[in-house]
Amino acid sequence: MTNTGLKAFAMILGIAAGTSAAAEAKLLTDVTHVDVETVTLTPERSVLIQDGVSVEIGATVEAAETTVFDVGGRFLIPGLWDSHISTFLPDEPDTAFPL
Repeated sequence: MTNTGLKAFAMILGIAAGTSAAAEAKLLTDVTHVDVETVTLTPERSVLIQDGVSVEIGATVEAAETTVFDVGGRFLIPGLWDSHISTFLPDEPDTAFPL
């Protein structure tokens, strides 16, 4: 990932986490929305974020007093978390994954 890509990623993480000092709305434009329920990609969407929550997604979204970020077609995927683990002992998978 390029330095610019890392900065954009960090910026979006900050937006999603609601880390700004004010509760100002954010508008992401030129987003490729990943709908995990319908398994579809929808390019050229706008996403309005208020208080760290996506409140509107559409082809054209308008809101007063927003900071606008053009994300250049990058993907927006809801609900991901790190579920990676590592095992170190030969018999650990039997004890670490009982289900």
